Formats: sequence, structure tokens, C-alpha cells
Amino acid sequence: MVNGENKGIRHSFRITNDAFATGTDKRLVNHKTYHFIAMAYAHNSWQEIDPQNFSLGGQFKPYLASRTNSTGSGITAYSAIPHDPTVEDGGTVVNSNYGDQPEITRIEGQGNGGIELKLTASSEDQIVANNFNNYPTYQAGYGPITVKVIDPLNVAAGTYKLQVLDSTLSSPAGNTLDDAYWRLLVPNAAGGIDTVISDVSIASRYEQMFLDQGLSVTLKQVVEPGVNFETNSGLLGASLSYSQQGVDWLGGAFDIDGENELNWIRSGNQTYDVPGATPPVLSGYNDYIVAGTHIDPNQNYENLLSGTWAPYALTASIIAGNGDNFALSGSKVNNAPGIIVGVPFNGVPKYYASITNNTKLNLANLQSVDIVFTSDKNKWTKSVVFETGVDTGKTENNAWPFDKRRVPSVDKNFNAVDTSVVRDAHGNPSMGMSWFPGYAVNVETGERLNIAFGEDSGLPNDNGRDMQLNPSARRFDFDTAAFQLDTVLGGRHYVYILNTRYDESKEFDSLISIPRTFPTGISVTKSIRDAVANQVIWTGIPMTNQGESWLSSDATVQLRVEKPYEMFTTANSSNTEPIGNATRPMYQFNMDGFASLKNVLSVAEERLNTIKAVPNPYYAYSEYESGKLDTRIKITNLPEECVVSIYNVNGTLMRRFVKADPKTSLDWDLKNAVGIPVAGGMYLIHIDAEGIGEKIIKWYGVTRPTDLGGF
Repeated sequence: MVNGENKGIRHSFRITNDAFATGTDKRLVNHKTYHFIAMAYAHNSWQEIDPQNFSLGGQFKPYLASRTNSTGSGITAYSAIPHDPTVEDGGTVVNSNYGDQPEITRIEGQGNGGIELKLTASSEDQIVANNFNNYPTYQAGYGPITVKVIDPLNVAAGTYKLQVLDSTLSSPAGNTLDDAYWRLLVPNAAGGIDTVISDVSIASRYEQMFLDQGLSVTLKQVVEPGVNFETNSGLLGASLSYSQQGVDWLGGAFDIDGENELNWIRSGNQTYDVPGATPPVLSGYNDYIVAGTHIDPNQNYENLLSGTWAPYALTASIIAGNGDNFALSGSKVNNAPGIIVGVPFNGVPKYYASITNNTKLNLANLQSVDIVFTSDKNKWTKSVVFETGVDTGKTENNAWPFDKRRVPSVDKNFNAVDTSVVRDAHGNPSMGMSWFPGYAVNVETGERLNIAFGEDSGLPNDNGRDMQLNPSARRFDFDTAAFQLDTVLGGRHYVYILNTRYDESKEFDSLISIPRTFPTGISVTKSIRDAVANQVIWTGIPMTNQGESWLSSDATVQLRVEKPYEMFTTANSSNTEPIGNATRPMYQFNMDGFASLKNVLSVAEERLNTIKAVPNPYYAYSEYESGKLDTRIKITNLPEECVVSIYNVNGTLMRRFVKADPKTSLDWDLKNAVGIPVAGGMYLIHIDAEGIGEKIIKWYGVTRPTDLGGF
């Protein structure tokens, strides 16, 4: 049995090694014939058989081989000969390799099909400059669909378009695409477009080959994050990179499990309640559960970048309290970035909206994002700044936790704005607005995202009172009066990535400011705070690493999750089909740079120098021989049409071959024109390729006596 990768149906493979070769070098040998069989099989070994005692039962037939191939005919062996392809077709320039992938451009729709996406630099620049890019382009190998070269010699140039369709092939916008098909719009030689419908739906991973175009296409629908625990709950990965090598300045507050202040990511299946206690003793440190199921039981999201970033839905939060009691089961909550606390209503904090009270507590709204930290102020993001301090006796202007900072907004140089001129959406003086040093991008939709952050104004020594995202490197502080160790976490500069398109946080600020401006009651405050909470998708607690300087180079945090193919409107969506695709996913790619060039005379002339007779010298044996009575060498790297003449050193013509076929080699059985074996010695081989040139090579052979021992 073969231990397969179990990743769907593939139809193309790249083979580089000889599985039966001996020695350390198992690479395929050019011009040697190899034979292959593709066979489907079934395997089931639920219980191994004991050959000493069949009565114990088990799987008596663990392996069943297919009787037919994919077309229904018998199993057939296929032969292949590896060789240099540049000598073909009058001289060929090969511009691609098997597996090469083009850049993919999104035209409509969204999703990634379980593929990690990476934008090109120019596409990301457009998103940052315009807040949205209708047609983002993804780096080769990191696009939302898999298009790869399977035949480098046959790649057809041109621009291709792929459109995802519903199972009816013509569904209206709004339908789910779980069983969708797709069509490929293929440019043809006549300048028109051929339309090819996929063989199967995207419900299963399936590689569909386009042999005439030398490429294949693979799509696979996936589910939202947090649904399939067997596939990492949809997590694809997380990374941190810098624009300058040798620096590592961006750190964070690490999550630590247990009943402690640093357990700020509630991922896993831990419960710290006191069992059997009457009355119940409930812990505020339990990992989150919805409808009896833990959100992330396998802790897939707990260690992103060493536990410094997490989905907002998994972060610790305050349970509703009264007055200034912000305690979480007797513990401090200095580390709780998941808090969205209601602002005071008539001076009294009546409601603290906790993410634990949010009915949408799940991971499905996560998006794949790039979060970029940069000193380039042209790329900075206008942001709401929250108060993250919990001691109102120490916070500036006695601000409540997660109220907006109660100071005038600042400009990009962090100077206070003139609040008599700069007003918020409700006409009040602009308060609590600053600038995040960078930006965030939704790589699935091509949108720039809003960002919010916080600081603890009760920690001025850790940059908590300057309206800047500039955390210190200090994690703890010893409180001599209380004789205890307090968490500082760099000044508690919590960062919140929102799922809304960047509008300088106008809508977000407006929602937060409503209760302060219109104190109409606790229910209004609750609904507003829940709406605000539902916009947040990712949270982090950045800190400066010890010995490093904040923003000493650009840093990029990449957070990636699986997202299904879904509807998404772009400028192209207004067009009728097939130019538009009714907001369903649509992609474009160009293969011009992958197509090979043929009949290139300079290449054909240069490749004459690679013609060889192998093996040379010949010592009574070659790998190309099939038995004791077979003597054989190969003349390799020949053009399609040529005359090969073999002379002995006396100038006598021993054998002549007139070649007129695409095969790049020919066999000489070491016999002359009348079938008599030649003597050992030196021979001259002359190759005449009309219109290209001539080549003469020397070959030396030691022949062996005929072995008739087998007869």
C-alpha cells in the first residue's frame, strides 16, 4: 500500500527519482526508458489477521486493486524517456517548469479555498492608498485558486478567466457555493474564447487538466473557521516578518494557561470551576464554550506568534459588574483585551458588554489579514483609542475602562487638535482619536480595515498617557504598597483589527459616542456595544522586545484562516455574464510569460554542442541494453531532422541513419549497415542538420564477445 497524501484527486505528477535504482544517486537517467502504471486501489485493515490463528477474524482482504483504468479499459503500462527538451521543434526556449504558477487577479467574489494568500506589493499599495482594490493580484503560488503548469512545452499564452458558478450553472447572487461548478474562458488560436465547464463541483478537491494549454486548475470549497476541528479549525498560519534583516523589535504579552492574569486567550477545553461546590464556585478563567461545545478545543488559535495575537472571540473579558468593581472572579483584568465596556450612563457605568454575552461568539467572521507597522506616516490609520486602565483613580480624567480616552484627539505628530474646530460625527469636540502606526488589509476582499487600540493612562512611565501605540518592554511592576507584582504589559496597548472597510473609524467612533451623547437607556447601550464588539476580529497585545527600539523597521504580521468562496461585489459585478459573474468569485491569470518559444535557430545551433554518444567510452556494457545479446549506445540531443553518419578512423562509412522524428536520440546497435558487429576502437560520428549546422564527435568502444551460454 502507498501512504498517499489524501488531498483529493490529482492527475499530474513530477517524477525525478528511479525507485529501483541502486546507489546513492537515484535520479532519472536521460534517454533511458522508464515504464509506469497508474492503479487505483482500496485499502482497509481495520483488524490485522493473525496468520497463526484465523479464527480471531480480521480483514482478510486488506488490499483490492482496480481491474481497469480511468477510462474503463484494462490496466496499461506507459513508457517515458527523460531528455533535454530544448533541442525539440527547431530549438526551444522553455520559460516554465512543472508546477510553476501564475499570479492570480481577483475580479469578483471572495474566499481562498484553504490556500494561504499573499498580495503583490503593488496591489497592497493600491489598497492602502485607496482603501480598496477592486482587482487585487496575488503572488504566484499564493492565489485563491491553484493554476499550475503541467506541460512546460505546451503552455498556451494568453489571458484566462475562471468563473465560479452555482450547481445549476446559472445561479442568482446570494446562493451558497458549496456544490458550485466553474468554467474556464480559454483564449484560442483564432482570437476567440472557448468555454470549458469543470468536470466536477468544488465540493471535492480535483485537479482538472487542460492538455492543449499545458496547465491544470484545482479548486476546493472550504468551511468557515471554527467549524472543522479536524483541519486546525480553519487556521492556516501566522507569521511575523521585517523589512530589515537582523532586527526583532516587535514582541507581545504571551498567553499562559491557568487561573492567572496572563491567561488572556480562552482557547482549549479547560474548566476551573470548583466541582460539587454549593453554592457553585465558578471560575472566570474557563475556556469559552458555546452551546456546550468549546470554541477551539484543540487550542489551534492559542499560540499564534507565541500567544501574542488571537481571535477577538477567544480573548478574556470582564463579566458584567457594578460600580467600579471590575474584578474577574477576584482576579485582576489588566490583561483582558476582550473587554468592550459600556461608557458611563448619566455618570454611572450601568452596563459592561462582555464578549461572553455576545450571541455571535464564534470564529466564523475571521478574515485573513496583513497588519503592517511602519514609520511612514502616509500609511498610518486613524483610530479610536480606548482607556485600558482599570483604576479610575489613576486614569487620566478618571476615565472608565474601555471608554474612549478622555483627552482631545491628536494629529499624526501627536499634537492635540483644536476641538473647537475638529468635531466628531455628533458635533461634539473630537476626543480620543489618534493614529495607529501602520495599516491592516483584508487579503480576501482587497479592503483596508479600520483599527482601534488602547493604552493605560495610569501607566505614564510605560507610554500609557501619550495617545500613541508605543508600548514599553516592561511586563511587570512590583507594587511596594500592596506588596504584590502587578502586570504592566508594556502599558497595555491592546490592538483591535476590525472587519469594516477603512473610513478613518468614523462609523466606529460614532457608535461608541452615541451613549455619551444620547443617554437613552441601558438597552440602547448594550445593543450599540454588541454592534461594536461584532466588528472586531483579531486582537493583540504588542510590546517592544528588550534591547530593541519601537518601529525600528517595518514589521508585518500575517494571520491566515480558511475562507469559503462567497459573493463579493466589485466594479466588475455590474457587467452582465460572461463579462461579469453576478458577484460570484471570478479570477484572471495570464500565461504569456510561461509559454515556450519554438523554432529559435540560435538555440538549435547552440544545442548542437550538446550532442553526445553515450556511454563514451563504451566498455562492453551500457545501461540501455536489455540482455546478453543486446549491444547498444545512444546518440543524444539530436534535432528532429538530421543525418547521422558513423565512420571508422580509416574513413569508411560503417552506418548511416536518416532521422525525421521528434525523438531526441537514436540507438546504434554497434553493427554496420549489413548487420555485422563492428570491431572495437575509435569511431567518428558526423551529424548534419540541414539549416542548423554540423557536428562531429568521437566515440571509443570496447566490444565484448557474443555470449551464447543461455542457449
